Amino acid sequence: MSTDNLYQTPGSNVVEPSSGGELTDPQKRPISDGWTWIADGFGLFKTGIGVWIGMIIAYFVLIMVISIIPIVNFFAALIVPIFMGGFMVAARHSDVAGGPSFSDLFAGFKEQTGNLVLLGLIQLGMYILLMIVAFALFFVIGGSGMAGMMAGGEPDPSQIQAMGFGFVLVFLIMLGISIPLMMAVWFSPALVILNGLGPWTAFKLSFKGCLRNVVPFLWYGVIAFVLLFIAMIPLLLGLLVVGPVLTASMYTGYKAIFLSE
Repeated sequence: MSTDNLYQTPGSNVVEPSSGGELTDPQKRPISDGWTWIADGFGLFKTGIGVWIGMIIAYFVLIMVISIIPIVNFFAALIVPIFMGGFMVAARHSDVAGGPSFSDLFAGFKEQTGNLVLLGLIQLGMYILLMIVAFALFFVIGGSGMAGMMAGGEPDPSQIQAMGFGFVLVFLIMLGISIPLMMAVWFSPALVILNGLGPWTAFKLSFKGCLRNVVPFLWYGVIAFVLLFIAMIPLLLGLLVVGPVLTASMYTGYKAIFLSE
């Protein structure tokens, strides 16, 4: 029985899902999928190597330009999900149409733009809230030492120790909260632009899918880290391959977890 009606926004203008099946409740995948998603991502990359490299270069150049322009750089966080949606469309075309088109990169500016921008707003709001909580905790724990330093005084060893403990605690808290946030963000652009889900529904479903597949994601993370390390050795040129492959692997993971066989 199809579950499209459970998740899909009625009447939305969306790209049809991949031929892999219809949207379902997130499926639990084996640990081997951590490698399979990357291998399949490389397969999608091979359908249009020049186009994929061109898209990844254009994306990073545009984001860098936006990031250095005052005021405008604030909107970079809102634009990233739009481009990620475009990459998901490119991956889908690589999967079912024989290859991507460079114009796919900008598909998010034509389809589901409002929901993708809302996705960026929610993500930005969560990160801002995370930073506020982190700094508040740091000042509560190591505030006395920080106040002494700001006043020009010399904090005693106990205050320095409290500040050090505060830094460590803040780092661990940010890491602990950032991981679930990343899980909620990971598949959201694909779920929005390929299935017409609302941003909050996409966040929740992405988190659920990642949570059910923690083990293959750990294996995926290890492989991705090694590939990125190797890619950075030859003057970062390897990123022109690894970048598109890992981006495409987000689609292959989405397809394996969320689409019925």
